[in-house]
Amino acid sequence: MCFFCCTFTFNAYAQIPDGSIAPNFSFKDINGNAWNLYNLLAQGKTVVVDVSTTWCGPCWDFHRSKALDSLNKKHGPNGTVSKEIVVLFIEADEKTTMADLQGSTSGTQGNWISGTSYPIIDLNATERKSFESDYQINGYPTVFSVCPDKIYRQNARIEHSEYLYKELSTKCFAGTPAADASLHNSREQKFVSCDSIQPEVILANYSTSPLTSAKINYTLDGTVQKTYNWTGNLATYANTTIKNIKIGTGFAGNHKLVVTVSSPNAAVDTRSINDTAAIIPYTKLSPTGANLVTESFSGATFPPSGWGFQQGNYWDKRKWSATPYGKPGNGAVLNNHFNWSNSPQFNTNGNSLYLPCQKFTGINPKLTFDLAHAHLNENYDDQLIIKVSTDCGLNWTTVYMKQDNDPANALETVTISTYPNNYTPASQSDWRNETVSLAAYAGKPNVYIKFESFGSGTNVFLDNINIVNVSGVEENHSLSYMSLSPNPAADQVQMNLSLTKTEPVIVQIYNVLGELQYMNQWKNLPEGDNQLTIPLEKMTNGIYHVIVHAGSGSVEKKLIITH
Repeated sequence: MCFFCCTFTFNAYAQIPDGSIAPNFSFKDINGNAWNLYNLLAQGKTVVVDVSTTWCGPCWDFHRSKALDSLNKKHGPNGTVSKEIVVLFIEADEKTTMADLQGSTSGTQGNWISGTSYPIIDLNATERKSFESDYQINGYPTVFSVCPDKIYRQNARIEHSEYLYKELSTKCFAGTPAADASLHNSREQKFVSCDSIQPEVILANYSTSPLTSAKINYTLDGTVQKTYNWTGNLATYANTTIKNIKIGTGFAGNHKLVVTVSSPNAAVDTRSINDTAAIIPYTKLSPTGANLVTESFSGATFPPSGWGFQQGNYWDKRKWSATPYGKPGNGAVLNNHFNWSNSPQFNTNGNSLYLPCQKFTGINPKLTFDLAHAHLNENYDDQLIIKVSTDCGLNWTTVYMKQDNDPANALETVTISTYPNNYTPASQSDWRNETVSLAAYAGKPNVYIKFESFGSGTNVFLDNINIVNVSGVEENHSLSYMSLSPNPAADQVQMNLSLTKTEPVIVQIYNVLGELQYMNQWKNLPEGDNQLTIPLEKMTNGIYHVIVHAGSGSVEKKLIITH
């Protein structure tokens, strides 16, 4: 049985954050030999793990490439070049038999044992559940490494043994008699705050002598802001997490924090390549509201003064940037979904563009902007989401969401018949003006707004982002957003609701004859984003109307059911 979808592009990733402490595991291989991760690391070994299944075609393609076999023969326990690496193959389907591994059943891709020079581990159900939970495995093959200091590493180049070894040599190191302190991010970190931030880093010892002191240097935008004098006692390959060090700035916008280690045991660090944690992005939001935004992106500086942006993942090349393809040609901002080379996976964290903090005292606000986007094809699902916060980014409420493959909330503004090859707006007709009510936030002094973009299809262009004061009274509904997914649906549909305040909610579903098919009431759904699962098993195929009532407002959507 296929428990996961096989995905393989010679960039396979597990999901625990790069730089995390790897959980320990202890398994026996098919020959009865025991393998304990932490025991191997204590010997100074770097452990490379291939998590695959015998029925997975991409796993078989990677296995036949012999990349890990070559790595093991050169650098494994009997390596001809070094003996610093241990390669483990973990078969993760508990139903796999020895016959599957030998290639003698119809459900396997081939003989996995023949010609494999490194251990093969076949997990049982209990082992699989624990291992895949600890490492958050979400697809096969997943290839990762663990350095001697127990730091988990995602591998970007696994298609050739030399590429992989070169990458490992810049992340994992053998112990040395000289002083050698190492610094890593404890996880993928990015900060959005009105106040100071407290990054976490992991200090490790790669010397064969104990590490008892070191300097941790925090450099913000090129200037050392703080030096923390660490003292303790770390044995070889041991590590400790350093946190609760406050770093801040009085200037709103984007900033870069770099954390480095120096002076291990008051000596010169013998190996500088492992002294720097990754750059940590820091977006400082203004703590007080300013004038209403009127932005055409025609200036020479991006982001404009008071604005900020962040990438969804630090390795992701998709990001907001200035472009000359504006409406009417005076500049715009785009999120580059098309040209995202070196990005290993779908950008599930989104890329955020932050407006300056807004002051809505005495204001009845409305957001307007121009949008241009072409849908690549049905296999791609780009999204644009707008969220609002009134507590300096601690909590966000969705007020707008449009996406491809959703006719009721279509993101695309133009239909093109040919491959869009890095789509750019060709004419004024490519653009559509969008309006988002912010009446629920009228009178609030400090309101934060961000645009989030997801996907890997074509570019998303924005221009003329304005917040205006609506004359007269605009109806204020607490229900700011509702969507249904999937649509068409079969046995159930997920309803996404965004509320600007805690409210009772009633959901009703009617057929085309106006007959009530479903009704449910939630006494008090909390403010912010909510997800409700609606059962559809008892409804026949056809078109239905879904009505959601929240406070004085209601929203209606069409739903198609196809069992």
